[in-house]
Amino acid sequence: NGYVKNIDGYAFEDCKVLKSINLKEGLEKIGDRAFENCKELTSLKLPSTVKILGSQFIHGCSKLTKITLPKSLDMKSSSSELIYKNEHIKEIVLEEGIKTFDVNIYGCVNLEKISIPSTLTPNEYGNFHDFTGCSKLKFKVSPNSKTFSTMKNGSILVSKDKKKMYAWPSASGKIKIPDEIELYQAYLFSGNEKIEEITSSKNITQYERFDCKGVKKFIIPEGVKEIDNLDVLSFENLEIFQIPSTLTFIGHKGTAKYDPDVIKIPTFDSQKVKFKVGKENQLFTTIKDGSVIVSKDKKVLYSYPSASGDITISDGITTIANDAFKGANIQTLVLDESVTEVGKYAFAFSKVKTVKILSKQVHFQYEAFADCINLETVEIKGDVIGTPEYGLWPGSAIFARCNNLKDIKFNGTVASIDESFADCINLTQFSIPKGVENIAMETFTNCENLSGPYP
Repeated sequence: NGYVKNIDGYAFEDCKVLKSINLKEGLEKIGDRAFENCKELTSLKLPSTVKILGSQFIHGCSKLTKITLPKSLDMKSSSSELIYKNEHIKEIVLEEGIKTFDVNIYGCVNLEKISIPSTLTPNEYGNFHDFTGCSKLKFKVSPNSKTFSTMKNGSILVSKDKKKMYAWPSASGKIKIPDEIELYQAYLFSGNEKIEEITSSKNITQYERFDCKGVKKFIIPEGVKEIDNLDVLSFENLEIFQIPSTLTFIGHKGTAKYDPDVIKIPTFDSQKVKFKVGKENQLFTTIKDGSVIVSKDKKVLYSYPSASGDITISDGITTIANDAFKGANIQTLVLDESVTEVGKYAFAFSKVKTVKILSKQVHFQYEAFADCINLETVEIKGDVIGTPEYGLWPGSAIFARCNNLKDIKFNGTVASIDESFADCINLTQFSIPKGVENIAMETFTNCENLSGPYP
């Protein structure tokens, strides 16, 4: 009359002739890889008392293609990798009563169907961590579900009102996100290398993180007017970023006086990116055959992803926007006399070695050249000016953590220096510029090799 309460990890490992097993009521836990490589096992019915399933508990069971998970399952105690990298499973049935399914489906290359009960509700991951490799997968949602529905014959899992997209594992080639979609689950396409082109929904204005290694073209469709926080997209191989004529704002929407709206083009992992801008767009245009995106009046340079080698910024450009050259592969930089404003992180993490700024007056924003670890010499010809709100160096740390910076020369006046050279460990000499009235306490933090002369 007794019953087995726990099956330990690896308990039936490599039982290659085991075809069936009767798991009786009362069983509560199955350990990690408990049935690993039971290659003749064709069916496994889990009793209604099972609460905990271990990592990859049916891994390598090549003839076991369907599993039904009972409503008794405790996802907080079970492994999130219970079906991880299972190359044989074709169907997963979630029993009515299951409320959450916080599981990583990564590598289930032959998975064709997940049946979703009416009781399942989304968690912060949309219930599924990662669909990488699940290119055959479709969803079957209970008609009684109040939270989920599907589109494209079950290929896309969406909210009941079809405004939020949770998963599209079979997406490949050129895809168009349906215009009903207003939101999508973070990391939606992570790991998907089969998507080549994405046309977004005209109703998505707030983006969440997703990484698409294979995407070569990203299109914001006509009709989109505003986009906030697009800098969460990661495209290692992107070649074309297309902006519609209707777009009037892209960047960061501020919330306070000192957090204003900021127009900003995303930074890209790819250095191949060129821009296409709708002819009637009143905000942007392009120069250098689409390699550079600038303001309509060609005074603000917003992004130049393919910048490399020795470059000079001229042609009437007055402002280098936030992040414009962040991480760029440039070596020598000359900012011509027209450039008077350098934005936040404008050249941060770039590979620049030498900087010359020729304008009569220039204003820097927070960490404009921070973390340029190859930077060795800087020459600023004119005056460095401040702002009434923040003083001279608005956010400070302009050259912070430029580990190889050895020499910086100011030919004009500077009123105040705030933390601008912190952690420049190889800075050996610094002459205090004309006009300095204030030097912040942290300005030369960890500049252990620094000496004079001082005026």
